[in-house]
Amino acid sequence: MNGIKILIVDDEPELAEIVADQVDMMGYETSTFTDSVQAQEFLKSNLVDLIISDIRMPNLAGNELYKWAKENLNQVPKIIFISGFSEYDKEDMLAMGAVDLIAKPFTFAVLENTIQLALDAK
Repeated sequence: MNGIKILIVDDEPELAEIVADQVDMMGYETSTFTDSVQAQEFLKSNLVDLIISDIRMPNLAGNELYKWAKENLNQVPKIIFISGFSEYDKEDMLAMGAVDLIAKPFTFAVLENTIQLALDAK
């Protein structure tokens, strides 16, 4: 392990597991949640370097989770949003501080490249 911690949040359990497996294969430590409120609780006591989050989720949308993180955490992780819905504007997500918005379905290569860009950006 290289010490990089990545939080994965997606209300689709299968997709969350696939993303976690891919990120694990890249050598990163992952924590995975299918409930964004549980992910929020996790962030209150755990530092992560990057969040990969679906946007549309019940209870707390991914963009609302990130807004909360920016307002409440001393160290705000970078975030990559993933979404299967075209109603979300990539420019809006970038303006709020996201590294990228990846459309579902996506390839492992796209995910890997976006993670590398996020972690390389200072």
